[in-house]
Amino acid sequence: MCTDVGGSFIGLVDAVDAAWVGRQVYLLYLLLFLVEFIDANFKLPITLEEIGLLAKYNKYTICHTFKEVTGSTIFEYINFSRVCYAVEKLKETENSILEIATDCGFSSPTYFNRVFKSF
Repeated sequence: MCTDVGGSFIGLVDAVDAAWVGRQVYLLYLLLFLVEFIDANFKLPITLEEIGLLAKYNKYTICHTFKEVTGSTIFEYINFSRVCYAVEKLKETENSILEIATDCGFSSPTYFNRVFKSF
């Protein structure tokens, strides 16, 4: 009798473990998709609706998943990508701040300066 209960419990633990692993794989694939998309498109205006349509998830799931896995919001990552690119452009070119800000996907040099200083 105890063996049956133990066996059932072990089966339940295995099922929970499989579900947990499945969720981790799902989170990893979604995160990889999001990072690849952002890395390829950070110079463009990016909306959560657009990302949601491409990823086939609603924007709330995407935001929550990204924050859960990375500890940062999706827009913090987008801005981080833009600032990293801007740093390279500032080192390599003689372009103005306005040109670099626009090239990096920022809508205004004022916003660019504020985000740049935050990093």
